[in-house]
Amino acid sequence: MERKIEMSAFRERLRLMTPMNNLMMSAMFDSNRNLTEELLKAILKFDLEVVRVESLRTLPGVMLGKSPQLDVLARLNDGSYVNIEVQITDEGADPRRLRYYKARLDSRQLMTGDDYSFLQ
Repeated sequence: MERKIEMSAFRERLRLMTPMNNLMMSAMFDSNRNLTEELLKAILKFDLEVVRVESLRTLPGVMLGKSPQLDVLARLNDGSYVNIEVQITDEGADPRRLRYYKARLDSRQLMTGDDYSFLQ
């Protein structure tokens, strides 16, 4: 059954969306290498090249661990990954959350026999 959406309500919801909204952010950044690259350059203040972008990517969980959903995961030209987490408020912005996400990304990059200097 097709659901009808009142156009005025739809337009109002769309008008209120900003890049901080997950749906809008996903539409803007997913597979948009150039936009993501410019954003990272502006925030991080160094030259980089983004190779691939995936928005709202869920990292598979470990046996008993959480499966974080990354707002934007980008792979740089040196093979490292950056995770862009968008926060509208300070709620949920615990530094330990960032540490956990970074650890999950690092654990996926380091292979058996790799030197730890590979981690950033």
